[in-house]
Amino acid sequence: MKKDAIEDLVAVAEARFEQKRKCLAEINSEESEVLQALERLRLQEVKAATELLHADGLASSSAGLLWQKWAGQMRRKLNEKLVRTRAKKEQTLLSARQVFGQSYAARQLRDDHRNQTEQRRKNRSFF
Repeated sequence: MKKDAIEDLVAVAEARFEQKRKCLAEINSEESEVLQALERLRLQEVKAATELLHADGLASSSAGLLWQKWAGQMRRKLNEKLVRTRAKKEQTLLSARQVFGQSYAARQLRDDHRNQTEQRRKNRSFF
């Protein structure tokens, strides 16, 4: 294989790996945002439960039921989004591993070619 073709192969493999790395960074950011939203919801639930303990009357119990329903729906939506995000992350990780392997193989091919070229140069100058 010619040197230029090997360098092109390495460049393509590196670009694909960089693309997967960026995609993983975006997915990690999305996962972090969902986890933070779940934590904020949990804190709001604790605060609301504390406030409802100190409140009395029918209006507060109705508000409490509505709040719990809403919080449950939000938690379910956020957990569904978290599951989808983690599934996407797993798929992207599998793909990134393959792309990394291809990138590694291309770099090895380039390094082996360089070493063989250097060895031939040394052998020619020896005689």
